[in-house]
Amino acid sequence: MSWRNSLKADPTEWLLAVGQPWVVYRMLVDVLDRDEGDAEAVAAKAAITEAEPIARIFAQQTDEGGWEKDYLCYSCSSQHQGDTMGLLSVFADFGLTVEDGRVARACEFTLRFQKDSGDFSVVHDDSQTFICLTSNTVRSLAALGLLEDERVQQAYQYIVDTQRLDGGWIHSKSARRGQPREDIPSCPHATLNVLWALAEHSELREGRVARGGAEVLLRHWEERTRPYGWGIGTTWPKLKYPFSWYGLLKYADVLSRFAFLRDDARLREVVDLLVTKQDDEGRWWAESTYKYWKDFDFGQKKAPSPWITLLALRVIKRGVRTDE
Repeated sequence: MSWRNSLKADPTEWLLAVGQPWVVYRMLVDVLDRDEGDAEAVAAKAAITEAEPIARIFAQQTDEGGWEKDYLCYSCSSQHQGDTMGLLSVFADFGLTVEDGRVARACEFTLRFQKDSGDFSVVHDDSQTFICLTSNTVRSLAALGLLEDERVQQAYQYIVDTQRLDGGWIHSKSARRGQPREDIPSCPHATLNVLWALAEHSELREGRVARGGAEVLLRHWEERTRPYGWGIGTTWPKLKYPFSWYGLLKYADVLSRFAFLRDDARLREVVDLLVTKQDDEGRWWAESTYKYWKDFDFGQKKAPSPWITLLALRVIKRGVRTDE
C-alpha cells in the first residue's frame, strides 16, 4: 500500500510551486526520487544560495569563514542563534555541500575548534566541550561532503568511544564508562544527536553502536521518563525546526533513517502521531519557532510550512508507518 495513503490530500504541487529552492530540491530528490543529475533538481540546488534569505546570511560570513569570529556556537545546541554550527546544520539539510566555496570555508573554520581527541569545543577552550556539539558538528560536516575527511572520521571515533553502558550518550564526563556515575541513564537528546550523526555514516548506520543508541531512545518513548534533562511532555509533540530541540519531528526524522527500525512498533507510534498533525490539505504547520528564522516559512505559525511538510512527507515515505 502506498505511503501516500497516509495523506489527507497530496501537497506535491503546492510544494513544487512555493518558489523555495531548498524545498523543491529536497522534494524532487528525497520524495519524488529524481536523480541528483536531473535538470530540475540541479537548477533548484543551484538557486538555493541565490534566494534572498540565504544570500543575506552568506553576506554576513566573516573573513575567517564563520559567522562568529571566536565561537563555533553559543551553546551545545544553539542552532536557532545564527552561529556557525547552526547555520551549517541548516545548509546541510537544504542540500548545500562543500562544492560551494563559502560552505567549504565555513567547514574549515569549524574544524579549527576540533581538539586532538576528536571532539569539538564551543570556543578555543577545552573546558567547553559537549557530545551534542561534537555530534551535531560532525553530522553537518559529513552531510556537507566531508565524511571521508580524516578529521571527521576522528570525530566519529570519539563518538563511538564515548558510548555508555546503556547504549546512549551524556554530557557529563563523570557519567561515562568507568566513572563514578556510569550507571545513571543517558541523555535522550544527546543520544538523538549522536544517532543523527551516525545516520550519515554508511558503516556505523546499521551497526551495534547505532542499535544501542536507538534502543535508548525507543525506551524513552515507551516509558515517557525524564532521565537527564529532556523528557517527553506537553511541548515534545510540537513541530519545530531547526533541529536543535528534542521533539517529535526531529525524533521521527532521525530514527526513520535507520532501516533496522522501520518495523519497530514503537517508532510506528511516533510516526502515526506525526501523521495526525497534517491539515485537511495534507500540509503541516510549525507549532513552535525560533526568532532568528522568522523570514523562513518554518519561522512562523500563521500559515502551513512547506519545509516542515516536506520533512513530514519524507519521514512517512521512508516506510515506517504501515496502513493495516
